[in-house]
Amino acid sequence: MAVNWKELNKKQVAEDELTKVCGYVRVSTYDQIKGVSLEDQAESIRNWAKYMGYELVHIYKDAGESGASKERPAFQQMMKDAEQGMFDMVCCAKIDRFARSIRYGIEYMYHLEDLNVYMKFLSPEIDTRKPEGKMLFTMMSQFAEMEKEQIQERMDMGKFNKLSSGKFISKKPFGYDVVDGDLILNEEESFWVEKIFKMSAYGEMSYRKIAEELNAQSAPLPTARSKQWTHNTVYKIIKNDLYKGFYYYKGQLVEMEFEPIVSKSIWSRANKQRERV
Repeated sequence: MAVNWKELNKKQVAEDELTKVCGYVRVSTYDQIKGVSLEDQAESIRNWAKYMGYELVHIYKDAGESGASKERPAFQQMMKDAEQGMFDMVCCAKIDRFARSIRYGIEYMYHLEDLNVYMKFLSPEIDTRKPEGKMLFTMMSQFAEMEKEQIQERMDMGKFNKLSSGKFISKKPFGYDVVDGDLILNEEESFWVEKIFKMSAYGEMSYRKIAEELNAQSAPLPTARSKQWTHNTVYKIIKNDLYKGFYYYKGQLVEMEFEPIVSKSIWSRANKQRERV
């Protein structure tokens, strides 16, 4: 006679008097791009709780958060609520939603267990109240961490390839506009970037003196948050390889296919000048 595992699970739950559960759902930025949905995860948890007859006290949601990080707002709130005894079990659609770090995953599994709170994963089905459930959780956590590292490698390679083909992958730098991943000279801002390099290269002016000159001439500010030019802002521009046509990424200088604001020789000359107070 075949074992009815669903009915057996129901009986075990009744015996354990487990009634209050919470859900945890998460998507990273990469997941959002791939179409992974918070609501799809939440719906699976709601259906499971309803089927089992549990009271679903809350579903904690983290959007745009990495599973390798401990600093997830909803996750940390869930842990605090667990310490207050608000629920007996945490349900997740998959292990990689809970954590993509085996170290953090196991750490939090045992912390929850110390609070008499256990974990349930729907796919694959894992229950950490059982010894085999803990074993499977440990194994699957290792796979989740490995997959995360592989995703990061693919993303890094993709970014490197974009950079090599001239596509920009960061926020707008002063002196340029970013249009569909291409760096396009901003006429007004690039004029001032070139002037900064020439003041350093040929005027032998200190970063502080250059900043004072920019403020005196009402040069456009480098960021929306800037209140004025400072020697530190000037320093960052002069040290930035971008203005000679390169981008520093993961320890490598990538030569990009966009119009540099200054030549390599002017960039080098400006960077050889020593700060004079």
